[in-house]
Amino acid sequence: MSSVPTVNNFLTPTKTGLYCFAGDFYLDPKRGVHRALISHAHGDHAVAHNGNIYCTAPTESFMHERLGSNLFSQFHQVEYGRPFKINDVIVTFYPQDICLAVRRF
Repeated sequence: MSSVPTVNNFLTPTKTGLYCFAGDFYLDPKRGVHRALISHAHGDHAVAHNGNIYCTAPTESFMHERLGSNLFSQFHQVEYGRPFKINDVIVTFYPQDICLAVRRF
């Protein structure tokens, strides 16, 4: 039995954010990481200095507007409802009605 709690044995809460070991990525990390899935561009979800960012086009646009030249990241735009694979994990972004840049995985 692991001493680190997990969400559905898939996501592990860390000080940096939710980490997916199978995909080797973080969901909405609190600080820069090597690979991040960003659900939307609010300050508590989108931070600079990520190596690779997977997000929708509106989220990328908002991040460039908010963080400007401080991003230092490679963006990978994903389409709503279109599955893509990161290592062994299939991820799909779904739009939400909360605000333009909010997405569910």
